[in-house]
Amino acid sequence: MPQSDDVGTTRLLDFEAWRALLRSNCGRDVEVTTPNAFAGWMRPFNACGLEATSVKISWGSAAPGYSDHRVERSYRDVRCDGADHYLLIFQIAGQTALTQIDQAAQLAVGDVALVDAARPVTYLSRYSSPHWLTLRLPRKSV
Repeated sequence: MPQSDDVGTTRLLDFEAWRALLRSNCGRDVEVTTPNAFAGWMRPFNACGLEATSVKISWGSAAPGYSDHRVERSYRDVRCDGADHYLLIFQIAGQTALTQIDQAAQLAVGDVALVDAARPVTYLSRYSSPHWLTLRLPRKSV
């Protein structure tokens, strides 16, 4: 996809390209409900010695009848990647319902959540194109 987002020259990616970049930066894998309607970008960077990533997802109109879009890391994904960190997630745009360990949170612009990367998590967007800034916090430091 030759387009770029409004942040620098980061190229928009289809689902498979985005998932490959996510795998190389954040761990094992994710699943989404509508991969054909997916476009997104990731921009890893360093923030005061911490690994950070700007992540944006855009759900297109290629999935008629879908209003809820889910990104999920399963028990299997977590077991296989051995993640030993937390993610501090800042909601930059859109809205996200986040579920982890049977606890749910609704994130709106300006909200912050702490996610344990060693546990399964589900992100749900309804009619929304979420944009997050994440900081990777080593478990030992927290």
